[in-house]
Amino acid sequence: MASAMPSLAKRLAIADERPVGDVARFAVACIEDGTGEVELGVLHTDYCAWCEAEGVRALSRTSFIDRFTELSAFVGFELTMRGRNRILQNARVRAVSAAA
Repeated sequence: MASAMPSLAKRLAIADERPVGDVARFAVACIEDGTGEVELGVLHTDYCAWCEAEGVRALSRTSFIDRFTELSAFVGFELTMRGRNRILQNARVRAVSAAA
């Protein structure tokens, strides 16, 4: 019996052998102290742009939020919940620029 072929998304993920964008490196490069707040789903969009500029693969939204939440607990970023959304407090995102 032949095994089922993986989904297109799974095959593309396997085919893309670029390293995954490191969430901690993204945070160092693009997040700074501020008086604002950023919803982590929106922050994922900035992360994706940063990954593109760095030539690395972006994590899925869910994986990014999970890893960013773990990082936040370790480094002391303040996260709050608003409904079902995690919010990064007292921070702002620097503009993502193309990699040198």
